[in-house]
Amino acid sequence: MFALDKVVISVRNIKNELKGGIDKVDLAKIKILTKFDLKDNPRANNKEKIYPQKNGHKSREFNHINYIEIEKVRYDFFNINIEYNYSKFFNKTNFIPIKTQSEKELVDSNIKELVSEILGVDKKYISFEYSHLEAAKQMKVIRFSDYNNVFNLLYRGLVNFTDDEIKIRCLFDDFSKRSKREFRKGFAFSFGKGLKFIVYNKSLENNMKVLDLEDMVKETALKGEFKISKSNLKKIAQSADMDTVSLPHLKKTIPEYFYLIIKKVILYQLQENKDELEKRLKRLERITPRILETFVVENNEWILDYDFIGWILKYQLRDLKSERSIREYQKIAKDKLIQLETSNSPKRSNSKNMDKLELLVKELFGIKLKIKLCENGEIQIF
Repeated sequence: MFALDKVVISVRNIKNELKGGIDKVDLAKIKILTKFDLKDNPRANNKEKIYPQKNGHKSREFNHINYIEIEKVRYDFFNINIEYNYSKFFNKTNFIPIKTQSEKELVDSNIKELVSEILGVDKKYISFEYSHLEAAKQMKVIRFSDYNNVFNLLYRGLVNFTDDEIKIRCLFDDFSKRSKREFRKGFAFSFGKGLKFIVYNKSLENNMKVLDLEDMVKETALKGEFKISKSNLKKIAQSADMDTVSLPHLKKTIPEYFYLIIKKVILYQLQENKDELEKRLKRLERITPRILETFVVENNEWILDYDFIGWILKYQLRDLKSERSIREYQKIAKDKLIQLETSNSPKRSNSKNMDKLELLVKELFGIKLKIKLCENGEIQIF
């Protein structure tokens, strides 16, 4: 089930009228400032955004609200935009995502009541739409670095397969003083304007932000976030209405939208890695155990795991070596890759990454794929 993380809800085109000599914009600001016990002059306040946590206001009642924005769109009209976090309605941090539709509806009701109070209008007469939505999935892992090769393959595939014009992306790396090795923290990739996917170490991010030791987490969680604009939400979920966009609805529509993209990206990059390794193997004048070890070290970035290179060796050496010799060469490559796990930088795992790739796509995209490396050298995904 996809969870909702940070969102911006909008109430648009509200008529700005005078009430008791005060226009509706200033009246809304006064009600917001009073509600959150903030001291400010609404008429002197040129900033459109009001932050409930300002001036040390740390009430748990408003923990989930980041800001309320009064946005003047024309002389006679204005919008109200509220950025809030679903998880923080129930917890101090957003580490634990909401899991049920009833939790979403409880938070939605809280926001509706707030806007109704600010405008002095019954909530049933107000239309609420998402102008920005972050849908997320989270999975527990033993070590984040175990997924380094999977991140590399998926990231390269997205960059190589998609249109040059929409490539807004970056890899997140860091350095550990303790191990004296780099490690990957995740990546971000844009599928186009207003549609971005980010995968990162949620535990690391949480523990770097929190102030209290009790809010720190020991388990390692990998999080995938879709940052979706209103126009893209209408494409993916066919609506941006707060009540229509439910968790069961997103569980169905997000995988449907990305299924073919992710399937083609993975197939493309696996084939690209295979072609590159085969091309480099053919450049070798001969293959000996020592030469193969050197080959594995120099080309580790193209090798998803030891099963992948073993499959390539079996296919490429079928007419050159006996079955026994091929098995020996496969073991040499496997042993070398396992040895490299202790020294590689960035840190990585070189084993069972095909399984991890299938699991990551299932857990973060909601997409079930099965990857098969065929004896004839063909890659199939179904």
